[in-house]
Amino acid sequence: MSDIKYNEGTLKTQAEEMNQCYSQIVSSNMLLDQKLNIVGNYWQGDSFDEFMTLIKKIKLTQEVVMENFKESISKLEQITGVYTSASEKVRKKNESLPTDGVFLE
Repeated sequence: MSDIKYNEGTLKTQAEEMNQCYSQIVSSNMLLDQKLNIVGNYWQGDSFDEFMTLIKKIKLTQEVVMENFKESISKLEQITGVYTSASEKVRKKNESLPTDGVFLE
């Protein structure tokens, strides 16, 4: 069995950082949508329609990626919870072990 190289703090921090990244991407997409609406006021015609068709295809792909990313965050948060719970159980078991007596190395 290999050694566990993470602790609850590290896992929690990573999940928080991933959530921040997710939020930044969502904010950036909202800003992009605003800019595209502005561009649509000035750029019209077949080329703009083709451009928007391409953007819609990209957005559909991005939605799938974002759903997967959010699911990964959720799974990391679940893993963190399980790891923290198990770590706490081990800590409590260790505290209940006798500290006096003969111990062999």
